[in-house]
Amino acid sequence: MPSRLTVVLKSLLSATPTMIFWLWLVIHAARAAIQCPQECSCDPAGHQVKCYDSSLTSVPSIHLTQVQTLELYKNNITLFERDSFVLLSGLRELSVRHCGLRTIQLGAFNGLTALTDLKLGDNELCEIIPGTFENLTSLKKLELKNNNLKHLGSGVFSGLVNLVYINIYGNKLKYIHPDTFLGLPNIRYAIFSNNPDLQVQTDRNFVNSHILSHLHVSNCNISSLSFETFANVSALQQLNLSHNNLRTVDINILRALPKLSALLLYGNPLQCDCQLQEVWRWCEDRNIVTVNWTGVPECDTPSGVKGMWWGVLEKGQCLEGNIQYYGGLKNTSYNYTNTKSSHREIDGNVHGHIEGHEKLYINKHGQLHSELHSLYTYKYGQLRGLLHRDIYGQRHNDSHGSLHRRGRGRGREQEREREGGRERGRGRERVLGRVRELGRGPERGRERELGRGRERELGRGRELGRGRILGRVLGRG
Repeated sequence: MPSRLTVVLKSLLSATPTMIFWLWLVIHAARAAIQCPQECSCDPAGHQVKCYDSSLTSVPSIHLTQVQTLELYKNNITLFERDSFVLLSGLRELSVRHCGLRTIQLGAFNGLTALTDLKLGDNELCEIIPGTFENLTSLKKLELKNNNLKHLGSGVFSGLVNLVYINIYGNKLKYIHPDTFLGLPNIRYAIFSNNPDLQVQTDRNFVNSHILSHLHVSNCNISSLSFETFANVSALQQLNLSHNNLRTVDINILRALPKLSALLLYGNPLQCDCQLQEVWRWCEDRNIVTVNWTGVPECDTPSGVKGMWWGVLEKGQCLEGNIQYYGGLKNTSYNYTNTKSSHREIDGNVHGHIEGHEKLYINKHGQLHSELHSLYTYKYGQLRGLLHRDIYGQRHNDSHGSLHRRGRGRGREQEREREGGRERGRGRERVLGRVRELGRGPERGRERELGRGRERELGRGRELGRGRILGRVLGRG
C-alpha cells in the first residue's frame, strides 16, 4: 500500500499546468505580503512598494528582491544616510515627496545603477553636495521642485551622463554656475521657473550647453537680458520667459538661436516700440510660436495699445526710432477674447505648461518621453492646433494622429487644402448629377414610348369613331 507522501506527490505530478501556475501565484503573493514592510503596501508581484503617511523616520528595510518602484509620501524622513537603498539594485523609480527631507549624504544612492526616475520634490533640501548623484548613471529624469535650494555649483550633477530632464521649479535659487550642465551630455529640458531671486546676468552666459533644447525661466523677476545671456545654448528650441519684468528683448538673442521654434513672453510689461517690432517680425517671418493656452504677449506701452496683443505691432510705423500706430486698433483682431474662451472648451485635452502639468513618462524601453500640450495660435487669434513634442524635442505620432506645429504658412496650406476639398466636392456633385441624369434617361425614354403608344391608341380610336359616323350617314342615304 503506497504511503501518504507518495499519494501527495503523485497527485501533484498529475495536476494540470494551470493549477500549478495558480498555486505558484498564491505562494508568490503570500511571500510578497510576508516580506513587505509593515508600514507600507506592496503589489502581489513585489514590484511596487508604497509607504504613504506612515510616520516613517528612515527608509524602511525592504527584503523583496524585485522592487522596481518605491514611493515614500508624507513621512518624516529628514536624512538619507549612506547606502540607504543599497539592497534595491533593481529599482527604476524612486519618489520621496512631502517627507521633510533636508540632507542627502554622499553615497546615499549607492547601488541604484538601474534608476531612471528620481523625484525629490516638496521637501526641505537646502543644498546638494557635489557627487551626490555620482553613481546614478541610468538616471533620465530628476525632479527637485519646491525645495529650498539656493545655489547650484559646477559639479552638483556630475555623473548624470544620461540625464535628459531636470526640474528645479519653485526653489530659492539665487545663483546657477554657468558650467552646471557641462557634464550632462544628454540634457534637453531645464526648468528654473518660479525662482524670483534668481540672478540672470547680462554680462555672462546664463548656462553653457550645446545640447539643451528647452529652457524655462518664467516668474524669475528678470528685467533685462543681453546677447551674452543665451549665447552658449545654440540648440535651444523653446525659451519660456513669461511672467517676468521684461520691457523688450534684444533681437541679437534670437539671431544667436537658429533652432528656436517657441518664445513665450506673455505676462511681461512689454513696450511695443520699434525694437520690439523687430522681434515680433522676426518671430512672424520664421513661424516662431509666441502664444500658448495660458497667455499671449500684450503691450503695456504706449498707452494707445495698452492691453492689446503684440500683433498690433503690425500696424506700427517706425520713423527715426519712434513708432506711430495707424488704422483701426479697437477691433477683436487684437484682444484674443475668443481665443481664451476656446481654451476652456478644450481644456480637458491640455495638460498645461511644463512647469506644473507636463505629462512625462518612461516607456518600457527605458526611453523618456513627455506629452507637452502647448496650444498655439497665429495671427488674429485663430486656434491652429496642438503642439506635441517628446522630451527630445522631436515630433511624434500619438493616438490622436500626427500633430505638427503650424504657422501662417501651414494655415495658408490648410486653406488651399480646404478649397481643394470644396472643389473636389463640387466635382463629385457634378459627377453624381450626370449619373442621376443618365439614370433618368431610360425612364424618360420609357415614358416617351408610353406616351407615343397612347397617342397611337387615341389616333386609332378617333379613326374608328369617324368610320362609324361615316357608315351611319351612308346607311341613311
